[in-house]
Amino acid sequence: LKPGARGPDLKATARVEPSDFALADRREVRVIFTVQNTTKRAERMEFANSQRMELTVIGPDGKQIFLWSEDRLFEQKPATVVINPRERIEYEAAVPTRDMTAGSVYTA
Repeated sequence: LKPGARGPDLKATARVEPSDFALADRREVRVIFTVQNTTKRAERMEFANSQRMELTVIGPDGKQIFLWSEDRLFEQKPATVVINPRERIEYEAAVPTRDMTAGSVYTA
């Protein structure tokens, strides 16, 4: 699911924390990806391996400056995550700001 997308009954959102910051004061920011079950029944998410999320940050020039999974190893074992009714699951990634420029817009 991408932020703003809905699966059959899942709502996906993403937020950056802190939402307002100065690059000179931060070495990294956190991106929190939330998947919420908006139904009255449990929903299942199937995964081919132990990776549960992906995060790419694109700079103002359209080039990728960060890929969360780039230097990570994932166990090659299928898995299922169940989200109970009206509950949510959150995944978090730290994004370095070293390649960012103040006043520019970045897309995660």
